[in-house]
Amino acid sequence: MKKETRTNWSLLLKIALISLIVYNLIFIWGKFFNSFLTGFIAPVFNALQASLMAFTLFELIGIISIFVDLMGRWEKLGENKSMRKLRTVLVAVLIMAFIFKGFINYLDSAYLDS
Repeated sequence: MKKETRTNWSLLLKIALISLIVYNLIFIWGKFFNSFLTGFIAPVFNALQASLMAFTLFELIGIISIFVDLMGRWEKLGENKSMRKLRTVLVAVLIMAFIFKGFINYLDSAYLDS
């Protein structure tokens, strides 16, 4: 008998949520608090900034994925009210951070030397 394998989408979405949070923390730390822990954060931040378009595209796909998951499983998440509130707040913060980073990166590109 053939064993059917199933993809655990919930786990993948949790990984996406955690990786987006870490990515945003690295961005904020590298952009605004770069004088602290320069040995670790600066190279990671510079690598992220070198591939900004790719990471922005991946971030957009991740945010859309977790937003659609939140809307699709709204009733199921309602069984645990605190989890639904937490996920809603995290998704809202990630959407606002995406818009904020777009604004910050636009300002950085506008002040480049010509």
